[in-house]
Order: sequence, then structure tokens, then C-alpha cells
Amino acid sequence: MRRALVWTLLASLMAPGWRLSAADCAFTISDGCRSDCCDYDCCTSGGCYYSQVDALFLTRDNRANQPAVIRVTDEGNANPGTTVLTAGSPTFNLQPGVRVLVGWQLDDCNALELLYFGIYNWSASATAAGNNNLAIPGDLGLASLDFFAADRMTLSYRSTLNNAEANYVGSLGGDLSLLGGFRYLSVNETFNIRSTDVDTGTSNYHVHTNNNLYGGQLGARWYQVRGDWDLMATGKAGIFGNDGSQSQTITDFPSGFFLRDSGNIRGGNVAFVGDINLSAAYYLNDVWTLRVGYNLLWIEGVALAQNQLDFTDTPSSGTTLRTAGFFAHGVNVGLQAGW
Repeated sequence: MRRALVWTLLASLMAPGWRLSAADCAFTISDGCRSDCCDYDCCTSGGCYYSQVDALFLTRDNRANQPAVIRVTDEGNANPGTTVLTAGSPTFNLQPGVRVLVGWQLDDCNALELLYFGIYNWSASATAAGNNNLAIPGDLGLASLDFFAADRMTLSYRSTLNNAEANYVGSLGGDLSLLGGFRYLSVNETFNIRSTDVDTGTSNYHVHTNNNLYGGQLGARWYQVRGDWDLMATGKAGIFGNDGSQSQTITDFPSGFFLRDSGNIRGGNVAFVGDINLSAAYYLNDVWTLRVGYNLLWIEGVALAQNQLDFTDTPSSGTTLRTAGFFAHGVNVGLQAGW
């Protein structure tokens, strides 16, 4: 019975939390706990720790500029025409990740939780095939050999996300709880344009970005028990400082020649992170609970690799750090255990 009590304290996704309903307290009275949960520490007679492991599946939609990247042109034409691919042509599919939570029940109304989750391989690509008629736009295309009047171009985009949180969760009574804590989140990306001209060779326009977000967050959680099911909704948001950076290089014919090498461009800015989770948990027994849920994550104020593309050709080209945002959404499936 005490183990079952611990399980009712869990909520879900980005910061699964803790709340005990009046109904849960009622069935513990015979076990020495009072129905007024906030006035009695059931931890003294039962388990105080819980954990959970989830498979997390997220896709994402970038809120970034989508400039033309590859156009069809005639050799020698300074104004390429029809757009073949844009920076948004590589689109991310649903990718798996992992989430791990450990929690400590301080008393019947308060808990501390540590949470980690990550998506390690958002990746996508798009290819255009031509016949000596593909080019990147702007003066940069005109200044290059391998990126003008090319035969094949491929866009490759890769991104990773890591999140770590420490949250304090406290009950307001009824079905609601508040939570607050510290959050660290990183988004690291690469974007590459690989161009092949059968007359000159193959070169790459490569962009790499790093984002490290630090800050506090606040949130609320609704929790209700329906028979063998727990229904939960959690939302939280925070303002963060972002230590961001970007670097980019462009090679060209002859092999080993650099059209551009920007070095590491760093900048600080304000970012936003918010997330919502809706989930349901089913009791398998006194120890194990099966959970499923839907998640929405909004990140704003980060340097996305695709947004750093610069097709001008000046000494300052490629040295600006631009920020944008994205939405990630998907499902989670996992098990939780308490002791």
C-alpha cells in the first residue's frame, strides 16, 4: 500500500512532478497516515524515492528564415532563376531519445526532482541534381567555382538537444501544484551544403552552432486519479540567458582553398523555453506503472545553423549571430517505479 502511495506522486514529461490527492490519502488512513496529507509525513513509515525511464519521440518545426539555397542557372548568368531547394528543404522526422527522472518525496506535499532528457540525432537531407546548371545565390555563388554551374548539391542538417533540470514541487491543495527550479538546455547544430561540379570538384559550405541556455522556470500541474488511471497536465516556462556561437567555412577549387573561414563568433542573448505535457499512467501493480503522453516544447532565441547562411561576399560575411526558434512535439512511453 505504501508503494502504491508513492506512485500517485509522479507526474509526467519534461519535469514530471509530485502531488497527492485527498482520495489517495483516504486509503492510507489504516496504514497510519491521516487524510490531511499536508499535516502528516507518510515518508516516516514508507518509501520516499521514485524514478522513471521513458522513450521519447520528438519531431520539430523550425521558426527560421528559409532563404533560397540552390537555384537553376545558365552558366555565366549572374542572376540564377528558379529555386530548387531552400534552407528549410531538409525536414526533421520523428526521432527517438531518452528521459530519466529521480525524485525525493520530502513530505506529503513537497518533493525534489532531477530530470534529464535528450534527442541525439535529429537529421535530414535534401539533394538537387542538375547538368552544369545549379548554383547558390548572391555574390558568393558568382565568386566560387564549385558552387556555380554545378551538377549536384546536397543539403545536410543535424541537431542535438540536451536538457537537465532540478525542480521543487509543492501542492496547492485540491488538484493543483506549483513547481519551480533551475534548467540547463543545449542545442548544437550543423548545416552543410555539399556541391559537386564535374569540371572542378567537390566543396562544402559548413555551418556549426552551439547554444547553452541557463535560467530559472516556473510551472503548474493538474493531477487527478480515475480508478487505476492517473491523469496529468504539466506546463512550465522560463526566461534564460543563452551563450551562443556559430562558425562557418567554405571551401572551393582548388582543393584546400577557403573562400570563407569565419572563426568562432560568440554572442549572448535572452531566450525562452516553455513546454506542456498531457499524460496518463496505468497501475500495473504496487511497484510498476505504465505511462504514455503527448509533449510540446517551444524554444526561442537560439542560433539555428540554417539561419546563419550568408550568400554575400564581403570581409564581414558570415560573422553575424542570428537567433530564431522552433517547436518540438511528440510522444513518450515509459515505466516508473517507487520504493
